[in-house]
Formats: sequence, C-alpha cells, structure tokens
Amino acid sequence: MTPLPTVTELEKSNPRKTRPIEERFFEKVVKGDSCWTWLGQKDRNNGYGTFSVLINGKSKNIKAHRFSWTLFNGEIPAGLWVLHKCDNPQCTNPDHLFLGDRKKNMDDAAEKGRICTVGKSRFTHCPQGHEYSEENVHITVEGWRKCKICVRMQGAKRRAKRAAAIRNQP
Repeated sequence: MTPLPTVTELEKSNPRKTRPIEERFFEKVVKGDSCWTWLGQKDRNNGYGTFSVLINGKSKNIKAHRFSWTLFNGEIPAGLWVLHKCDNPQCTNPDHLFLGDRKKNMDDAAEKGRICTVGKSRFTHCPQGHEYSEENVHITVEGWRKCKICVRMQGAKRRAKRAAAIRNQP
C-alpha cells in the first residue's frame, strides 16, 4: 500500500484551498457513544468509507479510517494496515483503530469469526506438489508463502528463454 501523505502535505497539495481538510472530513462523520460513523461515500465492495483528497494536484480516494489514523496518530508506516477493533468498516474513531500487517488482519478476522480459515495456510503443499516445509518456504513482505523450488524453476525457465532469444537473434 502506498503511504498516505500527512495531513499537512495534503493541505499544501490543494491549490484551491477550499476549506481545511479536517473540516471536510468531520462534516461526514457522526460521533456516537462508541463508533464514529462515516456518512460520506463508501466502497461498494466492502463498505469502507472513502474520502476524496488532492494529492499532487490529482483527486484520489483514500479510506476514511486511514485518513482518521493519519490525522490523529501520524503517518502509517509502509507495509502496515489500519485495522478495526470494532469490526465496523464505517467507523473512523481513532480509539477503535490499530496498526497491523496482512497476517495480523487475517488472524484478527479469523478470531472474530469473519473467515473460516486464515488465507491458504491450511495448505501443506504448493500447487505443484512441493511441501511447504521450513526449508522450502519464503515468506514475502506481504505475508504470502512462496515455494522456493517453484521460484528457482521459474527463474531457470526465464533464463533459458532469454538465452534462446539471444541465440536466435539475426
């Protein structure tokens, strides 16, 4: 995920300077006893609130809960997600938000019963049949498992294809 600019950077990137960005944000929020419900535009796929901002002169939709985190807590470190303690995708209350990576998000969803398994972690072998053993698994920064045997085989195929292309050049 691309890091969200700070609120100050967002303000500076808005040449029109209509109203303060915080004012635009809070006019779409209803502060309840617990959750702060987002009344603005929502992502039709998952119900998360979206907020339109100008970044480098271009309009971009960002998640309302991510903007709220940035507003109250500062920059979101690269590779981290903003997760909800309350499980309400429309909530922007900073007290209900916490940071985690993809794995933490999946674990949180499993603990709360939103998913029956944590991704593909139930699989013991890759699609080609190689065992996901400690020696044969590479964990990507996003938390995905990659079979080292398959990665090596794919690299060998790519190198062979490049070598053949070079040999066949006129």
